[in-house]
Amino acid sequence: GEVDDPEAKAVQVSIKVVDDERTLAITLGGDRDASLTMTDGKLTLQAGEVKLELSHSSESDGRVELSSGSTKIVLEQDGDMSLETSGTLKLKGSEVTIEGDTSVTVNGQTVEIN
Repeated sequence: GEVDDPEAKAVQVSIKVVDDERTLAITLGGDRDASLTMTDGKLTLQAGEVKLELSHSSESDGRVELSSGSTKIVLEQDGDMSLETSGTLKLKGSEVTIEGDTSVTVNGQTVEIN
């Protein structure tokens, strides 16, 4: 019969305190690794190359970052948001509005309207 690889079914839980920074980590091993890591002011969920990170170290610097490969979305507590990809960015809806209170800038080698 088959011999099960104990690493593939491993669950690791670690608790550390280093220089007043506390860390709790839970990791599931195997072909599809997944982990949850909590430190003071930060929570990270990771499954393979997909990561969700929530951080907050003071009243005004909350941040959410979602990344998958070379695509990343960042939400900042101060209202800033960025979306980056090395591939195609597609916005689709029955109605799409792009609006800026002070300005709107469109850059590209070719810019097509209609």
